[in-house]
Amino acid sequence: MPKKNKEKMKVMSDSGQTEDERRVIRRRQRSLAKDIQETGADIEDVTKKTFSEKVAKNNEIYKDVNYAREAALDAENLVMISERFSKQANKLVSAVRYDTDKVIRQLVKRSSFEGGGFDWEKLGKAVGRCLNMVPFTQFMNGPLRKEVKERK
Repeated sequence: MPKKNKEKMKVMSDSGQTEDERRVIRRRQRSLAKDIQETGADIEDVTKKTFSEKVAKNNEIYKDVNYAREAALDAENLVMISERFSKQANKLVSAVRYDTDKVIRQLVKRSSFEGGGFDWEKLGKAVGRCLNMVPFTQFMNGPLRKEVKERK
């Protein structure tokens, strides 16, 4: 045998795991992956504890992992679990998200008049329909148009 193969075999035998044990680990990881795919809706459900159960099972299997091949399967399972959990988190956060710069640009575009000024009355009428009250303007203490500085 060439020297490289002997060194490789030594590293593999140092782990104390046989091929059969590694095969069992991979089988358990694939079974968990299948289970994650089948019960994905439960992981996304906020009222159920499926997420923590799947993570605990994955961690239990990972304790026996000594090789990259099994570690890659573990990582795939974690990715699937985290994707499902991110959907759960998105369901918890139902607030509308706004891009501030885009809102200001549209505000300036729709409420400006030809002289370059801002039509507060037009804004008040538009907002008044939504809020049924007079809009407060104390927060607008600065210019709506921002000068962009060019780097030299």
